[in-house]
Amino acid sequence: RKRSSVIVQDPRSMKIVLHCKGADNVIQERLCASSLNSVHTASAFNNLDRMATKGLRTLCIATRELDKELYEDWNERYHEANVALEDRKRLIAELQDEIEQELELIGCTGIEDKLQEHVPETISSLRAAGIKVWMLTGDKVDTAVNIGLSCALWTHEMHLHYLLFENASYHDVSKDLLTAKISAITNAMDAEPGKPVCIVIDTKSVFALTRFKMMPEFLRIANRCESVICARVSPDQKAVIVRSVRESDKNIKTLSIGDGANDVPMIQKAHVGVGIYGQEGLQAANAADFAIARFHFLRRLLFVHGRWSARRVGVLVCYMFYKNAILVLPQFLFAFFCLASGQNFYLDYPFYQGYNLVYTSFPILFFGISDQDVSDSLCLKHPEMYADGSLRSARGLFFSKRIFWRWIGEGFYQSGIITLLVLGIFSYVSGSVIGPAGHTSDIWSVGSVIHLCVCLVVTFRLLLENKSINRIIAASYVFSVLSWFLWCWLWSETRTVPLLLSSNNPATGVLTVFSYPITWHLLFLTCWIALLPSFLANSSNVLLYPSVADTLRSEAVRAARGRSGKTATIHPA
Repeated sequence: RKRSSVIVQDPRSMKIVLHCKGADNVIQERLCASSLNSVHTASAFNNLDRMATKGLRTLCIATRELDKELYEDWNERYHEANVALEDRKRLIAELQDEIEQELELIGCTGIEDKLQEHVPETISSLRAAGIKVWMLTGDKVDTAVNIGLSCALWTHEMHLHYLLFENASYHDVSKDLLTAKISAITNAMDAEPGKPVCIVIDTKSVFALTRFKMMPEFLRIANRCESVICARVSPDQKAVIVRSVRESDKNIKTLSIGDGANDVPMIQKAHVGVGIYGQEGLQAANAADFAIARFHFLRRLLFVHGRWSARRVGVLVCYMFYKNAILVLPQFLFAFFCLASGQNFYLDYPFYQGYNLVYTSFPILFFGISDQDVSDSLCLKHPEMYADGSLRSARGLFFSKRIFWRWIGEGFYQSGIITLLVLGIFSYVSGSVIGPAGHTSDIWSVGSVIHLCVCLVVTFRLLLENKSINRIIAASYVFSVLSWFLWCWLWSETRTVPLLLSSNNPATGVLTVFSYPITWHLLFLTCWIALLPSFLANSSNVLLYPSVADTLRSEAVRAARGRSGKTATIHPA
């Protein structure tokens, strides 16, 4: 609507008056003929244009005196529209538009809406990170352009293209005229392919693009721009623009940020909504996914917590599939040795049940909570690192199909190495004799060694991904290894569980195999061979194809060595 009205009655004169405030283009088309042609109105709109060029936010205020019979008839129909079961919104809008006619202009206002601190720096960082920034506002075009310049949404080095129909009515904009303007902008951009561009459009352009279903044509040229300014748009049009951008490409992720109730529709249409709570109320904050107190907090939300979380979640997803694949693949490979009889060599309770519950749960838990590949100050200083987590970027380093299948490929390789080495050495190399007193390896001993190798490999594989180690993370790794032996001891040796005292309990004595040197040599050899390719791949990526984060970590280590005069390893705080 871009306007707001109230109907009041003077208790002394009993006059019924409608007061309306709104954007100048909305109020102007609802003025009566005498007010529209008056000198007072012309002077008011001239002052309004002058205030808009200074960057002030402007409003027009108008009034209308209503007859009692007219108001009572309208009010009765308005009440019926409010309780209608069908087309309620349409009926209400039509009646509101009916009463908001024949207005008389009172005057116009212009206020300075000062930018919050660090807004230009925040928007510059967003653009440096490769994020396209759009400004959707209800202000006049001149006001929106000036605000865009003051907040670094566009600079004087950029070329401004205008897609405006200010002097035409909504229905005077034809499809041919709209196509011609879009073609002219496209040709101008093609003539200077290397020059950054900002497009400015208004509410009538958005209306025409939606009406003629030409939003895809506009988005094709908008995607080539550094930024876009949409002026005079209503809350519903803001939602239409966000939805159109979101649906134009499934790989595009949208974020809307606003501070008022008129921003709620676009906040709800975006993938991620951020509300700023402050002087304009809590409507935006209540409707958003995240609420912040200042606009510049968006930098830390995206570049620090957003980047850290993207990396943690990317590793967590791949690791969860990887560690469960490497657990079951040895059992699959064992089928070739037992003629596919379905024989299991894992003990259910100490091994299968405890694998995800105890042995491998805590390191990935604390990794997903606290791991930091670079410090927060470096994330803010180098916003270009934000692209590391983008699925669309060629530098996407945290999660992709290639990265996922690399993890699964490592799982296949490592499970094969573990199974073949343990079965080969226990069954063929040593002739099943593993102890000096002639003790032989049974199926449960082989299964316990394989399971321990799996737990060690997946634990140390995650350690290769850890970039920051603190006491809690270190303790979780130590606990994961020791818990395996503690859990097996409880199930095989303790006499506090009567159910396990039976001689038929296969868990009894599985720890005996770890009293022989050949088992520990086998554990070391198997883990070393299984993890060597992963270690070499990670090292070669850091040395030969370093990312920005790898370079910054190396510089931090060298700086620490220079300060201390000796070898030092530092991790982000």
